[in-house]
Amino acid sequence: GRIWKERKAILPVIGELKPEYVLLAVSRISGKKPKVNLRAHLEKFSKVKIPPRLPIFCTPVTVPGRPPCPYWSVFSALKKAVDFKNVIFGGEIGCYMMAGNPAVGL
Repeated sequence: GRIWKERKAILPVIGELKPEYVLLAVSRISGKKPKVNLRAHLEKFSKVKIPPRLPIFCTPVTVPGRPPCPYWSVFSALKKAVDFKNVIFGGEIGCYMMAGNPAVGL
């Protein structure tokens, strides 16, 4: 499914919700035009070089002096509590989706 307004898709269900998608969706729902020049902003920021963010967990449990990633205990509890043969997990593009990789084993 998608988010709809009068049988017209506004936001996709899958993929990243980029700021421009949300801005245009709010504009369509409210009936008001954005007060910013979206094309100018996109052109300006498309030139900014941002280093890629690799898909890694923030802090493993074993790093001394740093608080552990809170998700590790959740993943451990899920492994003990859930029969994964009959369950499908969904999630966002971060830790929960990475937990499905073989290294974590969810």
